[in-house]
Amino acid sequence: SEDLLGTTGASTGASDFRSGEPMDERERERRRRERLRDFGLDWREEEAKHTRALAAMRRDLETLGMTDEEMKREVVADLLGSRLKFLGEFGRVEQFVTVRRLSLIVENSFDFL
Repeated sequence: SEDLLGTTGASTGASDFRSGEPMDERERERRRRERLRDFGLDWREEEAKHTRALAAMRRDLETLGMTDEEMKREVVADLLGSRLKFLGEFGRVEQFVTVRRLSLIVENSFDFL
């Protein structure tokens, strides 16, 4: 049996690859298709997923860096300041530390959100 490279195992003899005999283009393409078919994947679906991922990446790259640091801080401050509620007994210091940590996390991840 052949492995993924189209080579034959040592027990069944030398293959075209190991013997150095050139394979014609049709034989190479036939073996490639055979290897891909063995994976049991829907390659059209995989290609569609790949195309969608590339499109999303391009959109992300187009918008990367459109906001400056000041704008990021304002958005994060508005997001956390107006929507954050503490449940239970938290002192002012604990609340300040919590808000500061959350704001740092959001600011550092801003371009990826």
